[in-house]
Amino acid sequence: EKLSAPKPPRGRISMITQSGAFGVASLDYMAGHGMGIRRFVSLGNKCDLDETDFLEFLGRDELTDVILIYVEDIRDGRRFMEVAKDITAQKPVVVLKAGWTSAGARAVRSHTGAMAGSDAVYDAAFKQCGVLRARTVEEFFSMGKALSKQPLAEGPRVAIVTNAGGPGVLTVDACEARGLVVPEFSEATMARLEGLVEEGKLPPFMSIGNPIDLTVSVTDEMFKLAVEVVLEDPGIDGVIVLGLHHPPGLSEDYIDMIAELARRSRKPVVACDMGGTDMADYVRRRFDEKGIPAFGSPEEAAAAMWALYAYRAYLRRAKGLEAP
Repeated sequence: EKLSAPKPPRGRISMITQSGAFGVASLDYMAGHGMGIRRFVSLGNKCDLDETDFLEFLGRDELTDVILIYVEDIRDGRRFMEVAKDITAQKPVVVLKAGWTSAGARAVRSHTGAMAGSDAVYDAAFKQCGVLRARTVEEFFSMGKALSKQPLAEGPRVAIVTNAGGPGVLTVDACEARGLVVPEFSEATMARLEGLVEEGKLPPFMSIGNPIDLTVSVTDEMFKLAVEVVLEDPGIDGVIVLGLHHPPGLSEDYIDMIAELARRSRKPVVACDMGGTDMADYVRRRFDEKGIPAFGSPEEAAAAMWALYAYRAYLRRAKGLEAP
């Protein structure tokens, strides 16, 4: 029986791991980053059941929205692909495959006695059956977090709204490196932004292009106005809000404002606040609590937005709506 179409995210993640130690560390990480856990499976050396058995089980679990899998090898590749193709028609699956370098493959043999196999084969197999592959731990959790909290992006076009020029440029690079697009805004959007500047609602020295740099003079209302405008641009598929918490005119009220805009929009919104202080952690946690996945680096935010686009693109290809 084929699975139904993907449902709106509700924040419930299930995880399968071949490494108990990585699993324990993952639970600690997820608990500290606002990621809800539905089920957790540690496979060990897979003496009787393997990753595909539990993938099939979690695919049928209506209370699991996203499946994260850490593996060092896959025992039955053909069966895994068949099951994964059915599961990804309903819910996203993100895999972190360890042992993809020659030294890593040697470490896998030492750890579990398994053969890691050709990384190119794994890569092609994952793409064919709609599994999103993460290359780093940060990507792994960023993708899972975004997919569990936000709607999918209909396309790769991203708007970036920030109060920090340098981090904004870094975010552009991170998005482009991921295969996302940071386009120029439409003439109508540019006119709206310029009109807000003329009305004194946005700073006259801000950068109106993409990324929008509201500068250190930013206020809560300025962030709200800018994000509202770009969300309404038909040439934008998702928004990254990069709000450094340091400017004196910015309070946590802007988080509620952005969350309300995101709630009313069908486009995904991802947040980023760079820093390691208690305040930075607090801002990211508040965004998470409001349903907006928040991250500490442009690269994590870009990986999150890419996952929201890549999964939608796979679903469209699977239905014959896009060329492979």
